[in-house]
Formats: sequence, C-alpha cells, structure tokens
Amino acid sequence: MSDFGSWASDLAKEPGFAGMVGALISLQWMPGTTWKQKAFAFSGGTAVAFYLMPYAVEFMAITSDKGPTAMGFIGGFVGFNLLGKGYSYVAETTFGELLSRIWRKPS
Repeated sequence: MSDFGSWASDLAKEPGFAGMVGALISLQWMPGTTWKQKAFAFSGGTAVAFYLMPYAVEFMAITSDKGPTAMGFIGGFVGFNLLGKGYSYVAETTFGELLSRIWRKPS
C-alpha cells in the first residue's frame, strides 16, 4: 500500500501530469465540439506543459518546489489556446504580408 502512495505522490509532483490535468479541465471551455478536436487540444496542451513549461520555469528563475507543477498546470490549461491563436494567425496571413511585417521599417 505504501508503494502506491509514494507512486501517486511522485506523479502528483510531475509538471507534465499537472499539465495533463489542466488540459483536461480546459476542455470544458473549448469551442470545438468533436472528440477529434478535443483529443487534439488535450494532446496539444499536454505537450506545451511537458516541453515548453520547463523552459518557462527556468527563464523565470522559479525556485519553489511547487513552481514547476503550477506552471505545468497553467501550460496545460491555456497552452493549446495559445498555440491555436498562433496557428490561426499564421493560417490567415499570406506569405507576402508576413514578409512585409518582418521587413518593414520602424516608424
């Protein structure tokens, strides 16, 4: 019984697991209605928590033991929405318009 308790305790401290929980909770407010869209959103939010949040924790110099777990949850909760906004921006922008925004002269 103590093995399960220690395993569950270790799992609860993992930022990736917290990201999965955050992504699962955020599905309630996701505008997409199909299971395919929700599965993609869940996996996207989890990937943000696993791969991007450790760099955010390091960048912000968070030293608390619970900081990475909290950042993982936040990354899972809002991660896919941020990726979705970025994707829609790129999808709606033409290549020429994107180049003109990159190389325009500052005002």
